[in-house]
Amino acid sequence: MKSLTLISLLLLSSCSNNTPLLQAVGAEKEYSEVTTANLYDRYGVVNSPLLSTFLDRVSKRLSSALFPAAYSFASSSAYPGAASSIETDTNWQFFILNSRHPSAFSVGNGAIFITGGLLESAHTEAEIAAVISREMAHNALGHITQSFVATDTDAKQPQGIRLTGDQEISADLFALEILRSAHYNPEALVSAISLYSRPIDRKVSKEYENFLHERAGIIASMLRSMPSRMTSTNSTREFAKLQHMLSQEKLTSAPLP
Repeated sequence: MKSLTLISLLLLSSCSNNTPLLQAVGAEKEYSEVTTANLYDRYGVVNSPLLSTFLDRVSKRLSSALFPAAYSFASSSAYPGAASSIETDTNWQFFILNSRHPSAFSVGNGAIFITGGLLESAHTEAEIAAVISREMAHNALGHITQSFVATDTDAKQPQGIRLTGDQEISADLFALEILRSAHYNPEALVSAISLYSRPIDRKVSKEYENFLHERAGIIASMLRSMPSRMTSTNSTREFAKLQHMLSQEKLTSAPLP
């Protein structure tokens, strides 16, 4: 298993032994399975050979870039103590929800949901790659598992995934490295983060808008310091065909949870 280990004060302070972490891994798996089934039943998914081919190609390209991206991320002085373990050997699952609301989110255990509305709203394939890279980053950096580490020994069942502002920013920065290693245009991440918000953030407050602006500024700063690639993908004809197909789909307008 490819894994890159770093020191994480956050994880060490919340887990004095391995028991809470092991419980969190089990809780994450259970939550992922239950939530995936519920979302599948409530909204349904969009299925098509074109969509399957597209997701398979993009996800393989990004997952193959995770390991070199992890080394770049960990070796940079800009990310001290970002995570305890960068997991690059995950069994990824992708689902396209039948919803016009632009959104994307991970439910843990490598399961990532993207709505048909987000695919329609994106301007380029690189933006979709950026969205996927962020969700991969949350999983690889252990953010999903950490959200299930019980802080109260009497806590019964985790309520779900809650991510901190620092975790969102570190996922942005790791996603930049993934995109760059996969030869996608990393500049697409700036526009990608404004394309969607998590279901729990449907009501976008002024505070959240300011946070998005802060993240965009950090990403722009990192882009200026990154060595440029000779070639990078921005979009493809396949993506254009996919968007045309989705425009013909009768996606539901039901609100996301």
